[in-house]
Amino acid sequence: DNQQVSLTISTKRYKASLVGSIVYVRQDGKGWRYAFSVKPKDNQSERQYLQIVHDRPHSLPEQMNLWDTAYDDMVRNIQKRLAKQYYQRRRYPRLSINHILKFTDGTTCTLIDFNYRYLAVKDLKIKASLNYTYLTKNGVRLDLKVVTHAPARAGRTL
Repeated sequence: DNQQVSLTISTKRYKASLVGSIVYVRQDGKGWRYAFSVKPKDNQSERQYLQIVHDRPHSLPEQMNLWDTAYDDMVRNIQKRLAKQYYQRRRYPRLSINHILKFTDGTTCTLIDFNYRYLAVKDLKIKASLNYTYLTKNGVRLDLKVVTHAPARAGRTL
């Protein structure tokens, strides 16, 4: 889970050696986007890292529309603040499946997605023990336990 990895980031002028752990992964087009929690390996790398962060392209607009007014800015600000944001709390990549699961006790549900640690399912009839057993096509036994009853995105999380 908290496996440390060595990272090196560099620009034309700076190079920093970092140690980090993955905090979030998601699919981005044909590739994957990773977010890391990082710490510089030494003082030299810390100084180089701070320069890289300082010199990065900023997110502020480079040109302003001359026809925008303070009212336009205020409306944009309010719209952005009122928009509901969805925060992804899973650290591992989420894979969409939409597959029917049949547990050994005959209970069924639809597997919405999973991330190698948790499953999101729908149409699951919760039983008192909250434990389920699933046998894969290869005969691998998976012992699953319900960890939340609250709807998580499209279903329930196992």
